[in-house]
Amino acid sequence: MSDEAAWKSLFDQWDLDGNGTVRLAELFEWFKQNKSMNHDQVKDFLCKIWPQMDLDGDNKLSWEEFKEAMKQA
Repeated sequence: MSDEAAWKSLFDQWDLDGNGTVRLAELFEWFKQNKSMNHDQVKDFLCKIWPQMDLDGDNKLSWEEFKEAMKQA
């Protein structure tokens, strides 16, 4: 699987309502469901990365914004 295909798979997992964008609430819920971090860890992590990912500040993460963030990571 190519990097972009793997990124798209992750983006689609985060897009809980399937509308093609990821809201902060969806990302928070995804991390909670996957139990990868506790509530405070998720909150701290998302507060740090969200502004770097949501490039246009519309409180949604588009596929293009996500790809750009992944390229920078």
